[in-house]
Amino acid sequence: MLGVGAIPSVFLALGVLAMPESPRWLVMQGRLGDAKQVLDRTSDSMEESKLRLADIKEAAGIPEHCNNDVVQVPKHSHGEDVWKELVLHPTPVVRHILIAAVGLHFFQQASGIDAVVLYSPRIFKKAGITSKNKLLIATIAVGSGA
Repeated sequence: MLGVGAIPSVFLALGVLAMPESPRWLVMQGRLGDAKQVLDRTSDSMEESKLRLADIKEAAGIPEHCNNDVVQVPKHSHGEDVWKELVLHPTPVVRHILIAAVGLHFFQQASGIDAVVLYSPRIFKKAGITSKNKLLIATIAVGSGA
């Protein structure tokens, strides 16, 4: 019974192995040929694949006429200031996202809902539910609503 929880993880791991790499990541690594192959497989049409590749190349700073399989990608940043920019100088949209995310996590911890979920079988037993099946169903109901 303990290992049943691992079954979805095994399926997820197998799915990740079969999943293609991100075309954007491939272009950022200078692997245009591989990115084109992935886009050809995942796009609805060849025109869509070419348009998406052109958009990715433009965003990466690669000239549109460059069609080699492997190219040198201009490095704009190595990511040193990403956290500083995210926390100290966020855009208004990012600021709203940060406030919402931090606020949700704070109130989840401050409300103590984890303790309620953890101790709900004991709480329900003291409330008078004696059947193990009913205790399990009540605990699942609390956990799924939390």
